[in-house]
Amino acid sequence: MPDTTARLGLPVIMPSQAQKHVTHNEALVLLDGITQLVVSAHGAATPPALPAEGEIYALGPAPTGDWAGQAGMLAQWVGTYWHFIAPQEGWLAWDIETTALLVHRGGDWQSAVGSFAELGIGTAADDLNRFAVSSDASLLTHAGGGHQLKVNKAGISDTNSLLFQTNWSGRAEMGCAGNDDFSVKVSADGTTFHDGLVVDAASGAVRFPNGIAGTGSAAGPMGGQTVAFVAERNSSVSAGMNMSFGNGATDTAGPVVPFDARVVATTLSIRSGSGGLTSFDLALDDVTDPAFRVSLNYSGSGDVETAVADFSAAPRVIPAGTALSLVCSGTQGASKLVGTIYVMFD
Repeated sequence: MPDTTARLGLPVIMPSQAQKHVTHNEALVLLDGITQLVVSAHGAATPPALPAEGEIYALGPAPTGDWAGQAGMLAQWVGTYWHFIAPQEGWLAWDIETTALLVHRGGDWQSAVGSFAELGIGTAADDLNRFAVSSDASLLTHAGGGHQLKVNKAGISDTNSLLFQTNWSGRAEMGCAGNDDFSVKVSADGTTFHDGLVVDAASGAVRFPNGIAGTGSAAGPMGGQTVAFVAERNSSVSAGMNMSFGNGATDTAGPVVPFDARVVATTLSIRSGSGGLTSFDLALDDVTDPAFRVSLNYSGSGDVETAVADFSAAPRVIPAGTALSLVCSGTQGASKLVGTIYVMFD
């Protein structure tokens, strides 16, 4: 019969052994140390001057003094001497110094919660989906003023995206797929995807590769859609002053239309004006076209004033790549205004 147990190496009492209490007490001391294991520090190198009874240290690779030659061992103070214990694979220990849970793995103490090859919560993870969650909902919230979720990729030609599936078959995807342009695409079968929206990474220009469905005529890609552009000027306006849509600038062209389109109507809303008739032209690439002119008769009350220009009888063509802006062509005292232009496309 072996004189120690197989797993913990506890000394056992042999038949006809004298002073059986010595062996028994040695086993109890060992159990007292490794049961619910707590270490004062791990990676320790120098014995403390006044260790407490039962205090345990997880020794580092080059301990000194009374610990010399005991690298990697557990050192337990037993009243008058250090008792050394060899930790085994998978033992857990609480580190008082760092308030961390440790696991003995590969001959060293490591964080038990710092890194996992795979983690499944409510479902099994695998080599591809190394983090998997099965739940009615998942919450990511702030630990301060905000929260940022990052999806990183190694290079431009790689993909970082969010994929939405039905019965494990892709139906919609948003992200940077194979390039750095941001796209939103959909699929009916999980195989063929159609780009609905693409934002150019270099310019920020938005494209609708498959057009925009609408309730109006199918003659143009906008199909009866109305698009609102917002411009703002916080000072007096005079003839020739420009109000760009979208960016609030007052001296540059507004957004670029990425497709051939036809304008059937424009609506301009202004507030905080003063009394009098003020006219604006919807300009294309900073070249004023009088046929796009709209006029507003300000009441000066601060209420919203609206003017509509109807081109439905003869829709005006806007070629792809055209930049839109609003130019004041004449005014009688508009002092401060905020404008919103609604452009309806055929």
